[in-house]
Amino acid sequence: MRLKLSLLLVFIITFSWSQTTKTFTTNGILAIPAGVASINAQAWGGGGSGGGASGSGILLGRGAAGGGGGAYVSATLSVASGQVINVEVAGQTPGTSGSNGTHGGFSTITGFESSFLAAGGSGGGANNDGGTPLGGNGGSVSSSAGTVKLAGFNGVQGNTWSLLSLLLTSGAGGAGANLGGAGGAAVGSLILGNAPGNAGSAPGGGGSGAINSALGTAQVGGAGGAGRVIISYTCPTYNITGATASNVCISGGSNESFVTVASSAAALPAGGYTVTYNRSNPNATGLTANMNVTTTGTGTFTATGFTAVGNSIIQITNITSQSCSSNITSNNTATVIISPATVGGVVSGGTTINAGNTSGLLTLSGHTGSVVKWQSSVSPFTTWVDIVNTNATYTSGVLNETTQFRAVVKSGTCMGVNSEPTTVIVTTIPSIQLAEFASDVCSDGSATTTSLSYKGTTGNPFSYSIVWNSSPVNSFAAVTDAALPASPITINVPEETAEGTYTGTLTVKNAGGNSIGKTFEVTVRKTPYISTTGTITPITANTNSQFASLFYSGTSGSLFLYSIDWDSAANAALLTDQVESASYFQTEGGSLDTIVIPANVPAGIYNGTLYLSNLTGTCTSSQSVLILINEPEPPTIELADYAENVCYNGSATTTSLSYQGTTGDPVTYSIAWNIYTETGYLEDVTDAVLPSSPITINIPAGIPADTYIGKLKVKNANGDVSASYTFRVVVNESFDITTEEYASQVFQSTNDQNTRISYYLEPGTLSPTSYYIDWNPTANQALLADQPDTSFFFDPNAALPEINTIYVPANLSPGVYSGTLYVTDGICVVSNEIGLNVLAASAFSKSIAATPEIENSAKNAILVTTLNKVINVSSSDQNINKVFVYDTSGNLIYKKNTVGDSKLVIDNLGASNQILIVKVILDDNSIKTKKVIH
Repeated sequence: MRLKLSLLLVFIITFSWSQTTKTFTTNGILAIPAGVASINAQAWGGGGSGGGASGSGILLGRGAAGGGGGAYVSATLSVASGQVINVEVAGQTPGTSGSNGTHGGFSTITGFESSFLAAGGSGGGANNDGGTPLGGNGGSVSSSAGTVKLAGFNGVQGNTWSLLSLLLTSGAGGAGANLGGAGGAAVGSLILGNAPGNAGSAPGGGGSGAINSALGTAQVGGAGGAGRVIISYTCPTYNITGATASNVCISGGSNESFVTVASSAAALPAGGYTVTYNRSNPNATGLTANMNVTTTGTGTFTATGFTAVGNSIIQITNITSQSCSSNITSNNTATVIISPATVGGVVSGGTTINAGNTSGLLTLSGHTGSVVKWQSSVSPFTTWVDIVNTNATYTSGVLNETTQFRAVVKSGTCMGVNSEPTTVIVTTIPSIQLAEFASDVCSDGSATTTSLSYKGTTGNPFSYSIVWNSSPVNSFAAVTDAALPASPITINVPEETAEGTYTGTLTVKNAGGNSIGKTFEVTVRKTPYISTTGTITPITANTNSQFASLFYSGTSGSLFLYSIDWDSAANAALLTDQVESASYFQTEGGSLDTIVIPANVPAGIYNGTLYLSNLTGTCTSSQSVLILINEPEPPTIELADYAENVCYNGSATTTSLSYQGTTGDPVTYSIAWNIYTETGYLEDVTDAVLPSSPITINIPAGIPADTYIGKLKVKNANGDVSASYTFRVVVNESFDITTEEYASQVFQSTNDQNTRISYYLEPGTLSPTSYYIDWNPTANQALLADQPDTSFFFDPNAALPEINTIYVPANLSPGVYSGTLYVTDGICVVSNEIGLNVLAASAFSKSIAATPEIENSAKNAILVTTLNKVINVSSSDQNINKVFVYDTSGNLIYKKNTVGDSKLVIDNLGASNQILIVKVILDDNSIKTKKVIH
């Protein structure tokens, strides 16, 4: 014991050295400074109060027992910057009159009860009927939590005396652990004494017992001493590596600068701070501002009071967070530039010029600040265009209309201001309102002309000139000062001009000079043509309209439109002419697939003329075509021998019958089922629309498991019917199985483990042979891999049927995971949504919370209660189907099938005073489980 005390004292000295320490004698709060990640905490629980004394005979005396001392704990606790912790300190424990003393309270920090808690001492025994009452136990180690835990000292037992209560004493209080408060001193009496117990000292001293003699009044035990909490921590050293500050405009109103400080993450951790700084202009020292650091190593605060133009130096002298403070002596200055208000000034130098000339020298004067840019605007002078120029003078480029000019001036961070503008007046030059495009040219290689129109002119022009762009290469001749005719202007197109678009620039001239050039385009197109045999792909006569195709190997010219003029014989056979239609013609060859053949055109060979043209119809060509229309043939279909297997569970369903291709353009299908099968279960199909593969086959409810034979025919739009195609549908009997919503919860482990989940397999159905689990992406990301197909014997007659081989990998993180469990017999598959709850390993030592099954029961409003040996089961959202009751050994002691109601009363169970498991299956086959005490 002496060695343990010495070691503890050494620990306390080390624990307290170079620490910021705060002692709590009552409840309080403590805000954690920035950068403090842990605190060292000590605590004493409250002392138990001493026992009361009463009922002593006339010549007798009774002494009560002392209360136990409070326990001592210490621990290092992890905290976060800026966290506010609540400190709970055990108060003084009052004594009671003539009864047992009261247990002392505990001391702790809210939220850390599981790792830091000092238990209080027990109350001393009362002495109301003689004997030797026991002293209260000191606060125990087992009831405390901490790295170091020491029990409080026990209170001294009481006693009973006769002989006029000579030398009567009570039990002294136990001392608080680890040099805690002294216990209350025993109360003594020479003869026939009555007195309350003495209070214990803080921290944690137990109160002493009271004494009672000679029919005296009941006495109160001594109060237990209050607890205590001492918290200490090491402050980090704050520092910065540099500071920057935003500049200020003196006319902005706020006169504030936003200061950014930089440091390492360790020297400027996240949290709230108070910054102390000096300012040189206007001079001030000891100014403070709040700074919040959200990203370690970077903080911002607002410096104020910048009211004088010039430079001002900010010097940061101290950074404080709660009780932690550091003086800053280097890398701690930033310069703020305080600028005067911006004055835009006036631009001068505007004159009157002819169109096509530049302005004179424009000059800005009377401004305050720097020139950011110049701007120009034309009538109505509401939209301004930026000009890159930061000088106080500017000369424009060529102007063709009256223009205003101004400068934009900005002083430091102040708002930019526009100067007063100057105006440059521009007089009119000749112009022409020219069309952008000349008429398209359809060229066969010979020289030709086209027309370029215009609507009007200004400035009285009398001649025109044209220059041609050199790209694409061309032989268009330039025109110089030709007499301007009335619209249109004739454009000469040279022979052998390649197909393409050519750009020219036209200017007009009057006595004063040339206009600004106007561009226009001349598009030359080649005569359209396609390379083809002229034979349209043969088709089959049909009662409906259809399309035919004409293949071609190449094209030339600008193709866009086509039409067909069938001859009189074709027209007489109901083959009407095709009107002009748009089509996309591919240069490298392709197929014209939109040739319309009307309904009911008889078989035969028909001739016509194909006309081709460009989009505008300015270029056309023609060539002969013919088409062969054949007599119709019955349609065919390449049908699968079997439809997809059916897993049947009593409800109506469907299956798929695939096919690979058809001939003869079938549009409907019919199915006749073999008369030698159970034809009463499958309905024939007549002239249903033929879908893309596959064809859907309806499987009705109640159909027996068997192989069914059908014969399928297809029909085209002409009414032609194919031969019969035989196929089969195999209906397999399925099984009916449901599982619990959650597997049994497990604790995180460093080893692989298995868990289990209950299931219900409808008796009389086939038994599945294996299962597999598809966990959702969240579970997969947590390394809970999907479980592959796993063989398993499913026993419908088991007392508590369950799958017990669900794999849980080692080191799976705690959490609730979701997935789908698939059960199969190799043909049919039934799925159930399941969950898995993985608890933290640390929770193994605590009380286990409600299982997910019970929680799900509450969620789905399933209530199971017991009263007077009667079990009541009720469901709020749907009817109950079945109920099973098992004992804890798994024996089935009650079963009720087809309940058909939302309530069930079970009052005929002989067993009692035991835990029972009630399993409820609802109408939707979901399973809910509840444990009850019966």
